Amino acid sequence: GEYRYVQSSSSSGSAQTYVLREHDATYEQRDGTTTLQPGIHSYQITGGIIGRTVDGGKTWRFASNLTTRDRMGVPAPHFFDSNHALAATDSGAILKTTDGGESWASVERRGRVSSLTTFFFLDERRGWAAGHGDVLRTDDGGETWRPLTPEGVDINYRAPMRVIRFKNDREGFAAGMTASLLRTADGGVIWEPVAMPLPAREPPNFWDLFFVDDYT
Repeated sequence: GEYRYVQSSSSSGSAQTYVLREHDATYEQRDGTTTLQPGIHSYQITGGIIGRTVDGGKTWRFASNLTTRDRMGVPAPHFFDSNHALAATDSGAILKTTDGGESWASVERRGRVSSLTTFFFLDERRGWAAGHGDVLRTDDGGETWRPLTPEGVDINYRAPMRVIRFKNDREGFAAGMTASLLRTADGGVIWEPVAMPLPAREPPNFWDLFFVDDYT
């Protein structure tokens, strides 16, 4: 189809332009930037806006102002099904919905966290959340979260985590800013750096991790 330009603004106020094919999607835009990610029951979260599609990305419906907080980024969602989900925010809050994103509420979270950027769940109950600060653990599907960092351990030295992945209940990895790659063997309590064959000057930032099996 024909191409058209969609002009929008990010949560920081900077303008961005997206090129989309005509009729790929329709938008109800509120307070932020939206982009298209096709897929049945797909969700796109940027700058505090959550968008939902139920027709493979042809049309989208967006909801904003998820809480009464000021402008807030929502970098990481986790959906258990089409109605139940969690959202990690750059303010450190964790939000929950039980109605497909129509309404959101904060869940109980303890720990020293200034922002959250990633979730990982082994199943519907056991999961982790991470970002800048403590790594958090839940054993009740995200209803409550507790910090894993032992008392007295300084975490200020640690680069912000952008992604966290676990192979089982004890073995996991986290990657993030300034080429940070960490490993845990005790479920996320203690994290050890993994040596990287990268130059010390201008290290890259890591944004994702993926395992296809226990070794690769």
